[in-house]
Amino acid sequence: MSQAPRLRCVRAGKVPVAVASVRASKLGWHEDGRARAGWTTPGLRLRAFVSSYPRALVKSRGFTLIEVMVALAVLAIALAAAVRAVGEQARAQQILREGSQARWVAANLIAQTRLNEPFPLPGTREGQSRMAGRTWRWRLVVSDTADGDIRRLDAEVFPGDASVDSKQPLMTLTGFASGRDRTE
Repeated sequence: MSQAPRLRCVRAGKVPVAVASVRASKLGWHEDGRARAGWTTPGLRLRAFVSSYPRALVKSRGFTLIEVMVALAVLAIALAAAVRAVGEQARAQQILREGSQARWVAANLIAQTRLNEPFPLPGTREGQSRMAGRTWRWRLVVSDTADGDIRRLDAEVFPGDASVDSKQPLMTLTGFASGRDRTE
């Protein structure tokens, strides 16, 4: 006995509203898929989808376990890379913030020195400053230049927990002070 084609009832070619799996002859269709004369259904357009394979032999739609595992592995690698990139960006932002604050401390130190002593004496000074809720250690080295009326001011800034004897300051800023405006 031959299997009748399966029919789907579709409203104007959009979303299926009913699926019929009955013999085509009962709905006004010939066995070869042609519509019977004189048969109509108001508001519905019928389309016949003929399947010559039994339902058991038709490949089901979906993902296999291997496909799902590969997709999850790719997703895990991508997420791990994203987390690492975010961590590196956070660390870079912290380094930039510390560097900016240390530069401000050094600039303030040179400005205060020039305001307090228009022509500072050569030598080394050490101290602490407070900025942005942190304590910063600094060392100011005043030295002579080839021109006797100009002094060089090298401000080195260290984090509050580091010693000023450390060889690696967080920021070094150089400024100059002129002695031409002094009155003696």
